[in-house]
Amino acid sequence: MNSTRKIITWVFLFAIAMGFMESAVVIYLRELYYPTGFNFPLKEISPFVAKVEFFRGSTKLGEDPSSPYEYVIANAAAGTYAITAKAIDDDNASTTSATVNITVSNGVIVTPPPTGTACSFGTPTTASLPSFDRITFLKMYVLGTGGPSTANFKSLKINWNLSTNTLTQFAYNTENGVPEYYVDLRSKITQNFSATKPAITVTNSGYPSLDGDYWVTKKGVNFVMVSKMRGFTLYFSNDGTAPACSSSRLDIGADNFDQLSLYPNAASEVVNVLGVTAETNLTIIDMQGKVMMTKKIGPNDTSVNVASLKSGVYIVSVESPDYSQRLKLNISK
Repeated sequence: MNSTRKIITWVFLFAIAMGFMESAVVIYLRELYYPTGFNFPLKEISPFVAKVEFFRGSTKLGEDPSSPYEYVIANAAAGTYAITAKAIDDDNASTTSATVNITVSNGVIVTPPPTGTACSFGTPTTASLPSFDRITFLKMYVLGTGGPSTANFKSLKINWNLSTNTLTQFAYNTENGVPEYYVDLRSKITQNFSATKPAITVTNSGYPSLDGDYWVTKKGVNFVMVSKMRGFTLYFSNDGTAPACSSSRLDIGADNFDQLSLYPNAASEVVNVLGVTAETNLTIIDMQGKVMMTKKIGPNDTSVNVASLKSGVYIVSVESPDYSQRLKLNISK
């Protein structure tokens, strides 16, 4: 009899322990999958993206199992590439993106903004974003279609220092106080202004149609955000007239720049940048997009030693508050 009671007691205690354990597991799973609580009927849990596959037409180029999902086309031949991406979740369900057309010209990949974009201003640029010293822009011009309305825009304030890689102000003001009269965007953006191909991603800005991914550049003293996928450009300025531009892409195969030039071209040891009027950031990039050299030049120091470069064609990017240009440089040894 005593042994039977002991067995029943242990079974009872085991059942209680299992009940506590089950409750703990349920609470853990609820916090994991429904952290904000839930109501019946329960919504289906969204699957996870397992990988993204990249295609040129029907040919698979490669895949990436981790975010940010990307694929690099190495040594791309000249021509037009119709690229799609297919996201596959952990249940093997998939969805395919719209086609993005990429043009390769003279060995450099040029990704024009979608149809409808009026200006791309040479983005993505091969140099970092130049500094903006506590500048307030009172005008926002929307070039193209699908961008935010200018009706509630009052100003954009930027304080960006390239030499120290610090962004101490990036904010907008509204006319009517919606969502606020002053909105600090620094906690709502991710950016790589100090890198080549500088870009910005805006999330939860509170300004309708502003959120998204943009290339950024400096045009004269003006700040430019070119939407990567939505067919418009935001041009922030204090000029009373919107910029006029007729082409959405930069032809890097022609020396059609209006201010600077290179001499001699072809060069073997030293090349001079003619037309420099201010301190200028110079970057030399090979035709695969690799940065080969960076240097600061000015009106009294325009020569660049290129003896270390191999024979070939390079892109020279020059950035200053007064101009932003690219030139083709031939090296002949």
